[in-house]
Amino acid sequence: MLKLRYPLTLVLLLGACASAVAGPIAAGKQRVLGSAYSPQQAQGFTNYWNADVPENAGKWGSVEAVRGQMNWGPLDEAYQLAKRNHMQFQFHCGLWAQQPTWVRNLPPNEQLAAIEHWFAAIAQRSPTST
Repeated sequence: MLKLRYPLTLVLLLGACASAVAGPIAAGKQRVLGSAYSPQQAQGFTNYWNADVPENAGKWGSVEAVRGQMNWGPLDEAYQLAKRNHMQFQFHCGLWAQQPTWVRNLPPNEQLAAIEHWFAAIAQRSPTST
């Protein structure tokens, strides 16, 4: 097993270097190869990927940590990166039971209304996302 590990590692590293020079791995193909995106990964992101999935920025709890106070900045940045580079944009987690925490204390009918409001806001803000 150890004898196989080093040649395999070398092949993978050489492949990664070649793809960095040649462009995104899935460029020009009927395939989408994306990654979770955060601003720390902005430099070089489009060299490797043709799809953008906002990491924590796409979570409801990140956008609306306090009810009624929306912070779209990081999510908009990820969306604009995708639009500028003709990349697919896809939400990582549109709804997660643990976020935002303020939803837990709402009665069921208000929870549903809050979820519907969140989904409508997503659709309006990034209409070409999947």
